[in-house]
Amino acid sequence: RRALERHCKGRRVLELGSGSGLLLVLAARAGASEVVGCEVNKALAEASREILRVNGLSDSDKPVKVECCDAHALELPRRFDVVAAELMDYTGPGEMIQELLSLAQAKWLKPGGVMIPSRLELYAFLAEYRMPEMPGGLELSVLEPWLAGTRHWPGCCWEQVSAQLSDDDGWSRLSGVARFMTFHFNAPEPPPMERKPAPVNFAVEAAGVANAVVWFWVAHLDDQERLCTAPVHSDFAAFRPERTCWEQALQSLPPMAVDPGERVQLLVEHRGNAIHWAHPGEHGEAGVASSA
Repeated sequence: RRALERHCKGRRVLELGSGSGLLLVLAARAGASEVVGCEVNKALAEASREILRVNGLSDSDKPVKVECCDAHALELPRRFDVVAAELMDYTGPGEMIQELLSLAQAKWLKPGGVMIPSRLELYAFLAEYRMPEMPGGLELSVLEPWLAGTRHWPGCCWEQVSAQLSDDDGWSRLSGVARFMTFHFNAPEPPPMERKPAPVNFAVEAAGVANAVVWFWVAHLDDQERLCTAPVHSDFAAFRPERTCWEQALQSLPPMAVDPGERVQLLVEHRGNAIHWAHPGEHGEAGVASSA
């Protein structure tokens, strides 16, 4: 809300993936001269129009409307001063935010216009993620690969899962936090849609069994406002996390004992809307850690 209030007054605003229309309402209330939302889901588009109506905007003197179509098919007569998109999922880029903001920069944003968010930073750490204790001492640790989500176990359904670590004490952070990827949406050239596997080094800080890599993101809405999905936990106080609707992303690794002072290297790859972790010697296969 504060970022929109800072940038929307008297300006034309486009929101991609407008969903329920919340940002459209906030932009209009912030004094935007025109607000357009683009939502591909017909039911959501209809719901957002009703939300605009019950918030007193459908008959206002400010043009506020929702186009129901795929963003690639969106045709608009003029460019916009501000383009906004709340298309981050728990992994970061998983809801096509990079693709759509790159499209917006090419087709709809005025030169020198404002992109919200302007930057998305991804951070990761190694963790020991434990199976919760079961009533009656029931032993189910063999299910750990399914609990965490993995590629290294044949038949597992998920590559990564969301994990609400703020309310879960069944994990331990074993390494320092490493920034491993940044998307600059306001850059003159849009970020690449795919990035080749790149090494990420983790400095081990605590003894344990590293069986997962966890990551979160920081979205810089502008130079003053930010959203952070780090766990609300004393280990991450430097990131000033707050409770949000987003959880953290977790991909399991084959268990590996680690000790303070060791370095563990993984490869991370960005493929379109997905983040993949792998062992340097097994690119494209298991997400495995190795000591250096």
